[in-house]
Amino acid sequence: MKKGNYGEMKMDQHFENDGYKRISQDRVTDLNAKTHQGIDGVYYKEGGDPEYIIAEAKYGKSRLGMTTDGPQMSKGWIEGSKRLENAVGKEKADEILSSGYGSRLIRIKPDGTLTETVL
Repeated sequence: MKKGNYGEMKMDQHFENDGYKRISQDRVTDLNAKTHQGIDGVYYKEGGDPEYIIAEAKYGKSRLGMTTDGPQMSKGWIEGSKRLENAVGKEKADEILSSGYGSRLIRIKPDGTLTETVL
């Protein structure tokens, strides 16, 4: 739980340092916070390339999982089971789907460094 929360907090910091603003709900601000299901983070940057990023944080050697909507972070997973809508609300989800988004995997190593992979 703490590793996952640490990863999400590092991911938020990474995108904010790049000029993006977190627009998804359920921001993790404490290592001991209750974990949540769904999209880890949705970010927006006016004029960004892309403007919207949907991201998943994984600590260490954790892997993306398989779900009934398809592989985690696939288009089917992001858009299925109202994940995007649950993360940002229906109106914003519709806007993101109509304008497009990029998806990223943020991998956090035990030493705190991270890598970003475009999915």
